[in-house]
Amino acid sequence: MIAKVTGRYVKGLIRVVLEQERVDEVEQALQRLDKILKDNRDILKVLYHPVIAREKKKKLLRDCLGGDAPEVLVRFVELIIDRKREEILESLYDAYTHAADEIRGIVRGTVRSAVELTAGQVDGLKQELEKTLEKKVSLAGDVDKDLLGGVQIFIGPHIIDGSVAARIDRLHKHLLDEVTQIKLAV
Repeated sequence: MIAKVTGRYVKGLIRVVLEQERVDEVEQALQRLDKILKDNRDILKVLYHPVIAREKKKKLLRDCLGGDAPEVLVRFVELIIDRKREEILESLYDAYTHAADEIRGIVRGTVRSAVELTAGQVDGLKQELEKTLEKKVSLAGDVDKDLLGGVQIFIGPHIIDGSVAARIDRLHKHLLDEVTQIKLAV
């Protein structure tokens, strides 16, 4: 539910920000706000508290954003407070980044491997994905010691599983299919 509400608000914000050509500027300010909210959970307690006046919440958010924040963003977070939608503040940056990336034609993903990949390996994967997806790809690395080898790539809801365990599983299924075919033929 929160994701849907956040998405609707971000959609409106993106339209206005695009007109003003301030996509990057708003994203940077939202990133700072997101870090402040994550690092200072007490601020969220104040924002979520039903008895604290909206004007105090707005002032707190203006202070968090700082004086150099784009006015469109300041008005946007004040609108969130006015509409009693404080719960979307925690997911705002991620939703905005996703929407901004769509506009830019960027897809973000994670590559998981048993050992840390070299910059060249990551660049090679990135180039192949960009050819396949016909979009710019941004990959973050993640080491998972539980993987025997190979890599797993997560892009949105999609998973490209090139891990050794997945290869063994596919081989196992293939062998079972072959055995079944042999039994049927005999």
